[in-house]
Amino acid sequence: MGSSEGTECPACHLSSLTMSVITVDVPYFGEVILSTIICPLCGMKSTDVHPVGVREPARYVLQIRSAADLDVRVVRSSTSKLSIPEIGLVVEPGSALDGYITNVEGVLRKLLEVVRTMERDLGDDKERIEKARGLIGLLESVIAGNSANDGPLTLILEDPLGNGLMASSDGRVVRSLLDGEWGQGPIQ
Repeated sequence: MGSSEGTECPACHLSSLTMSVITVDVPYFGEVILSTIICPLCGMKSTDVHPVGVREPARYVLQIRSAADLDVRVVRSSTSKLSIPEIGLVVEPGSALDGYITNVEGVLRKLLEVVRTMERDLGDDKERIEKARGLIGLLESVIAGNSANDGPLTLILEDPLGNGLMASSDGRVVRSLLDGEWGQGPIQ
């Protein structure tokens, strides 16, 4: 679609921001607009995904049971909430969070990097460091194609604006509509 340069960066306030917008056709989802904003001077970067057209609020659920489940397509926008309830991981929506198009493995790798960063910042808190290391080991194992010891992990994506998606060609992903209250579950 296009790009522009020289806009003021919200982080460093210099006229160095580069913005680009492209339209991409995502299988099982349709056309989306990918927007990227980058400041080469301070390193600020933001990306987001916006569907072309109006979509229904949706909740997607996938049981990660095998290596094949790692290939399921994921579209996460800044309005999407991701969670894995078995291990207490929740990524809330917000404008500070980037949108992206990836697969389940990519989502798990992003979560793994966040947990590794948190582990480094825990200082001398041995109990929390041990929990972080356990979580790192579990995520690494699942990414390697092994199932979790206590059964499959459940990846849930909820989006009140319908901007997010999880999709596979074989029906492994369960989709339901969200009711009017954000995160209150599917419509019965």
